[in-house]
Amino acid sequence: MEASERDWKRLGEEFMTRRKRLGLSREALAGLTGGAVTARTIGNYEHARFPVKGGTPAGYYAVERALGWAEGSIEEVLAGRQPILRDEAPAPGPAAAEVEALTSQVMTEYGHVLGFGELCERAGGGVPERDAFDAAARRLAESVPGVSLAVLWRRGVALAASRPHGEGEYAPSDDVARAYRAVDDADDPQG
Repeated sequence: MEASERDWKRLGEEFMTRRKRLGLSREALAGLTGGAVTARTIGNYEHARFPVKGGTPAGYYAVERALGWAEGSIEEVLAGRQPILRDEAPAPGPAAAEVEALTSQVMTEYGHVLGFGELCERAGGGVPERDAFDAAARRLAESVPGVSLAVLWRRGVALAASRPHGEGEYAPSDDVARAYRAVDDADDPQG
C-alpha cells in the first residue's frame, strides 16, 4: 500500500516533534545527517512536501538515523504507527541561538588557530607539522554543522595574504582585498 499525503504529513510532524524534543535546529539536524540533507530539505520534510511516487528518498533515512529512530521507523509512521527509538539516541543538543553563537565563535577562532600554526613555524617549528596542524584544524572546524568551508578558506587566504613574503618584508596592505577578489572571481564562472 502506498503512503497517502496524510501519511507524509504525519511523518513530517513526527520529524519536527522529535527534532524539537531534542533541542535541535534544522541546521543542527542537517549536520547530524553528515551532509545527506540540508536544513531546507528538512523543512520540506516537516511541512509534508512529500516525494514523488516510487519510493522514499535516501534523505529521509538519514534524518531517521539522526533523530535516533530505529531502522524501519519511517515505514512504521507511514503505516500509522509510532517511530521506534534506538537506545543510542543523541542527547538533546544546545538551543538554536546557542548553536549559532558557537558556530560564529568557531569561525572566528579558526583564524587564530591558523595564526598559531604560523607563529610556531616562524619560531622554528616544522613545516610538515604545521601543515598537519592546519589540516586537522580545518577538518575539525568543517565537522561543525553550519561552518562553511568557503568562509574558512577565505579566512585562510586573508591570513596567507598577511604573511611576510621574505625576511623583514611584509605584503602590501591591499593583498587581502586582492585575494578576496580572486576568490570571488574564481567562484563566478561568468568572470
